[in-house]
This record gives sequence, structure tokens and C-alpha cells, in this order.
Amino acid sequence: MGGLLALAAAPAQAARPFNVQQFLPGDQAYGPCAAGECLGDVLSDKFDGTDSLAHLTVVATPETDSVTWYACPTSVTAPVSNTELGQCTITIGTDTTGVIPPIGPGASSPADEAYDVNWDIPGSLDQQKRDILALACIGAGQELDTNPNCRDSLEENIFLEDAQTGVAANQTTSGEAIKYRTNQPCQGQPTSNTTCEATFKAFTHGSAVPNTGFEVRATTSDDVTNLRAFVNSPADAQQEPAVANFDIEIGCGLLSTSTNFKTWNCVFGDADIADDAELAISLLDNSAAKPEGNGGYCNFANNPTAPGPPAAQNQVTGAHNGCVLDSHYVVSSARAATTVTQSFAPNPPSPGGTAGCATPDTDESSQLGTTEDAIICLTDQFGDPFNGPWTESTSGVGRIADCGPEGTAHDHNGDGTIDDCHGTTGADGTSSGITLSNTTGPTGDQVLTSCYDPQNQTTNPPVANHGCADAGGLSKTLTIHWGTAASEVFVAYSGTGTSADPCRTGDTFARGEVGQHEDLVVCTFDSNGNPVPTDADGSRLQWDITGAHGNDQVAVRFNPNPPPSETTGSTAQVAAGIDDVAVGDNFIQVTLLNSNGDFVDSFSVEKEVAGRATPRDVPTNINARRSRRSVRGTVTASDHNCETGRQVTLFMRQRGPDANLGSKTTNQFGKVGFGGLARRHTYYLRAAASNASANNGDPLNCLGAQSNDVRIPRKHRR
Repeated sequence: MGGLLALAAAPAQAARPFNVQQFLPGDQAYGPCAAGECLGDVLSDKFDGTDSLAHLTVVATPETDSVTWYACPTSVTAPVSNTELGQCTITIGTDTTGVIPPIGPGASSPADEAYDVNWDIPGSLDQQKRDILALACIGAGQELDTNPNCRDSLEENIFLEDAQTGVAANQTTSGEAIKYRTNQPCQGQPTSNTTCEATFKAFTHGSAVPNTGFEVRATTSDDVTNLRAFVNSPADAQQEPAVANFDIEIGCGLLSTSTNFKTWNCVFGDADIADDAELAISLLDNSAAKPEGNGGYCNFANNPTAPGPPAAQNQVTGAHNGCVLDSHYVVSSARAATTVTQSFAPNPPSPGGTAGCATPDTDESSQLGTTEDAIICLTDQFGDPFNGPWTESTSGVGRIADCGPEGTAHDHNGDGTIDDCHGTTGADGTSSGITLSNTTGPTGDQVLTSCYDPQNQTTNPPVANHGCADAGGLSKTLTIHWGTAASEVFVAYSGTGTSADPCRTGDTFARGEVGQHEDLVVCTFDSNGNPVPTDADGSRLQWDITGAHGNDQVAVRFNPNPPPSETTGSTAQVAAGIDDVAVGDNFIQVTLLNSNGDFVDSFSVEKEVAGRATPRDVPTNINARRSRRSVRGTVTASDHNCETGRQVTLFMRQRGPDANLGSKTTNQFGKVGFGGLARRHTYYLRAAASNASANNGDPLNCLGAQSNDVRIPRKHRR
């Protein structure tokens, strides 16, 4: 709908809010209806498919800090005084989080603030009338008379329905606008279109809507058979929804009927919504043919009938159809680009398969001779795709090779190089296929800047404000780190080469003994001899240990294990280690694989491991125990070869030097025994030091040991 509607301006400062209006409830008709119809003079907390609460809405000028609602006696009149405020003993609720909808460039002043509260109507007020007072205040306290800081909005004779009281058929109709979508291609699409269903968002009191229309999803109690929607404009803190500002009425389509509620869809087209305006969007129950006694107060018969009508003071004469169920303050505006998103296009393994505007990938490392594609997306203030002009420019190394199907190349100086691309996003808000390349180098970073650019003409010289320099927040960047791929791998023993080039100048052969450890260093290079880490392009290292002469046993093992799979950093190096565990001669080979797992290069070092030349000390322990007139011993050691064949001598304690009673050799289990010993003496065993060989041939020095004392007592007589 054309025509600029000016918004109400509030003064810069005020002792109390400049103005406040209740949108629901409302005690006058919201449109040109018959007497007693299209009124918002009922509040019901009957279950409406969303909740069991009445929804009260207010619009106040932006300097307001809070709005508090009261249920007052019907004797209270506007303007409300402090004395009358004291009679309003039921506090409905307070909202301190006013919402100011964003406005478009066509609006003449800031929008007002939306406040709302949900009310579980108490049973004590069921089927009674009350005046509903909304008090908009600045600062603390509530003063209406002297130096007031609050302003009142009073709606009179509002019928209240507590749906938890009385029979179901007697409960008054309810409904609520719960969500809306502004994505135009999705308007009117069936609920089976899951992509479009996902574009719905919460329709809060104080939402922003596009000039071009939108659709609202609503739920109502199950007794509603005809749901309508009113548009009033201008409607704000100075003008409540009324006949004077009524714009249009539309019908809402029934989507589904559930056990105790219904779901509806209300579509507002371009012609239904005033441009750049403040509006009220209200839902009405227009079910004129409800059976007698159904729908409670919102019925042709007017007053609930079962189990009996309300008291006389709470009754209203005449028909009462078209009850207003919910009313929201919205502000319309022209669509404008508010967000620019840029991402590399999917190219697994990197960028990943999900890369795109929803999950942008903005930093990539690529190899010379390859390409990357970029995607640009524009969205508007409603989160919807925006069809608009863009520019993509480049700096650093690399170039733009193609501007994609929706872009046009722009060569500023005629040198045959694309300086930037200009295009317009499609209906989906996206432009893709922008190709970036760096064929021969140099290596380094390329920065791509995309922006919303209304001055994206391809004329030369470029027009004023051409490009992204003045785009502010409506621009995004991508970075490509152009480099070369690792194509050579070297490995050497650490500390044997120069610090500047340890892998290519270091030793590749070493001798060692069992039990020793060696550190290795691995380096990767490109074809020009420059260090290039494998983690830059997805390459990896693979390790193997093989016999140097075909049948050599494995003489070394990796420590730490597993060995590293990548070189990193500017030196493209990584450390590895091996332990010498057995006699033998082995090659330790590292293979360079590309990102697809294909062979690129390999290199190996040799390690010859000999037996240990210096005997290894092996501590020994010997334990003695008595068995009748015998002493038995067990030799234990950390290496079993120091347990068998050990010479063990038996000693008896006595005055002077202990008596040596003879020696024996341990069996295969390290055991030895001495029998026929005299009673009433103390004995012990001593294992002499000896030499042995470990299973791997290492010399062992089996250390001597002495056992505990064992006493053989005298024989007891019966």
C-alpha cells in the first residue's frame, strides 16, 4: 500500500510519558462493525493452543520506563487520580522491557515502545466486569496528581473470563498470534514445506514487518469457526485501534483442528500494509453462528448461559460478535540489506561440505595452481534473502579468475586483469561461482572483500563511492593463504646436522646398544626447497620399521608412539624418537602422502643395535623358610636369568664366625633346599654374586643377597 505515514514523535524529555494507549483490551470498536461487534472488551484465559493466559498489550512513547496493569472497579474514570489508583487493588503485572521496533529509511520519526503482559485471570473475577488500567511511568513510584511521573490509559467495562472456572461450553473464546514469516517466496506455502515452515519466527508485540506483506500463524480455542484479522493505521501511543484508523479486514485460513484448539494462517499482502507506518494487527473471532451457550461472552446471545448468566451488573445487552482476541503493535518498513555474509564454497575436505552462508568458512590455505570459489549472501532486516547489488574486490597475491553467473568483471585500467566483480544476488539472496586463483605465485595472502554496493557500475573511471570503502558494516572478507605443497621429506638423527637445515645435513646412520634412545628430526619441503609443513595442505607422514637385511628382527620401537603424522610451523619440522630394544639392524622410513593418501616421497635412516657391552646390575632377593629340620630358599630377581643356577650357601649362627654348612645351586625356578639340620639353631642363606646373559644377549651382573634368619626349635615331648 503506498503513501508515507508519519510516526508520532515524543518530546526529548518528559516528567511523565508523553502518551500511552492500550491495544488490548479495548472498549471501542476496532473497525466499522455493527453495534456490539469488533470490540476488545473481553479478556479470556481459555486455552488457545499456546497457553491459558490472557494477553494484554500497550504502546507507550519511548521515554517510558515501565508499564503496570491493574484491574479496577468500574467506577474508576479517566483521567485516573491517585485516589482512584488506590481503589485498583488487583495488580495484573508489570513490564519493564519495552520493545522499539526498528524503522525503515522512509519513517519520519522513531517508533513507540511495545509493552505486554500475560495474565492468569483469578477465579474470583470470573464473569465479572472491571476497568483495566495501564499505567506508564518514568522512574520509580507512581504519581498521577502533583508532579506526575505516570500517565494512564483506562479501558472500561472489560468482561473477564477465568477458563478454569465453570463449564467448558460456557468459557469465552480466546486466541493468540504466535509467529510470523516475512519470506515472500514462502508466503502461502503449505505446512508440508518444511523449508518454509522453518522461516517462521516469534510474532512478538512490537515486531518489525515489511511493507510488502507477511503472514501470521495464530492459534485459537476450538470454538472459533471464523477467524478474521484487522489492520489499523496509524496506530501507536497516541491512537489506539479504532474505526477512525481502520484500514482493512482479511480472512484467515484454517490449517488444522486439534483436540482443544485450532491453528490458522493470516496472509497480509502488499496492498494490506501501509508503507513505513505504525500499525495494529488484531485477531477477531467472527463466528456468528455459535450454538447458544457456546463461546461464553463472545456469542450472538452475548452473555454466558450455563449454569446461568452472570450477575446483572456484569451483563451486556445486544449481540456481541467479532470479539478481538489479540492485538499487536507493528512497524512496517521497506526491505533493506542489513547483513552481508561471505564464505568459501564447499570443496571437501576443506572447505568442508557444509561451508556456506549459514556456516561460513572465511579462512583457507590453498596451493599454487588450484582454485577456490566464493559465495556472497545478502539478508535484510527481517532475516530474509535480499535481492541487491554487490561488489567483490581483491588485494594481495592471487587474482579473481571468474565473477560467476551473476557477476560482471570490472577492469579499472584496461590491463586485462579483473580488479573487482559486480553483480546482483538472486531471489535467494545469493551469488556464487566467484573463482579465485593463483597459478604461478608468488605465495602469500589474498584478501577478498565483498559488500553491499549500490554504486557497483562497471563504468570507467569508476563512479563516486564505487566499491567497498564506504560500505561500513555491510562488508565481509575472506582470506586465502596461497602456498606450495610439500613434495620432499627428509629425516636425520637430531643434533648431527646444522641448526639451519638439520634434516638435509644430519646423519642418517647410527649405532647403539640395547636400552639406548635416539631422537630424530623430520622436515618437509616443496619442489623449490622451501620448508612447507604438511598441515598446510592436508598431507601427512607415515612411518615404517623394516630389517636392513631382509630378515633382521625389529630392533627399535617408536617412543613416543605413535610417531607424529605432521610437520608444522615455518620450519616445517617435527621431532620423533626410537628406543633400542633388541640386537639388529633396521631402517626407519618416513613416507610423505598427499591429502588423498597417495605416495609423494619417502626417506629413511638406519639404526644398528648391538648387545650391551657393560653388564647391567640386577638386584637379587633371597627368601628363607623352615620345613621340619630343613631350610628352603627362593631367589628372585628382575631378570629371570639371575634366578636359575645361582650358588646359595647355608650358614648357622654361632659365637664367633658363623658356620658355613655348604653350598648348592638353584633349580630352574630359583629354588634350593638344605635338610638334616640340628635343632635349636638359627640358619640363613646367602646367594653369591654371579654373571648371566639376558634373553637379548645383554650381560647381567646378578648382585648377591642374604636371606632372613630361620630357627629350628627343639623337639617338643608329649
